Amino acid sequence: MKVREKLLPEITAGITDVDPAIRVLAANHAGQVGAKAAVPALIEALTAEDPDLRCGAAWSLGHTGATGSRAIEPLAVALSDDDESVRINAADSRSSRAIGLSATDWASNPMAAIASIRSSSPSRSWWRTAT
Repeated sequence: MKVREKLLPEITAGITDVDPAIRVLAANHAGQVGAKAAVPALIEALTAEDPDLRCGAAWSLGHTGATGSRAIEPLAVALSDDDESVRINAADSRSSRAIGLSATDWASNPMAAIASIRSSSPSRSWWRTAT
């Protein structure tokens, strides 16, 4: 077993640690090592009070390789976060690919990107609540 694989459970657990600094470091590290097992904890971290944790979670969610419905809604909601750093990291190129858009689409006009998806895919009704 590689060192990275041995650390994945600890990285995932660190996202919910009592120490705010550990939570932020773990959230950031999850994306650096592509810890797909951390995706549920990262999604939960997007709703934390700490903007640094939300920022790290948004970035890491896209960098873990999470794609599809698990990543779509939380990242779309993060595009409207009160904290600019969270919004920027949610629009990161890898995060954008996780929800099917290019970084240019998100960065230049996220609301237009959402409208584009809404019009081309009516089954994605949650987009209506993300705007």
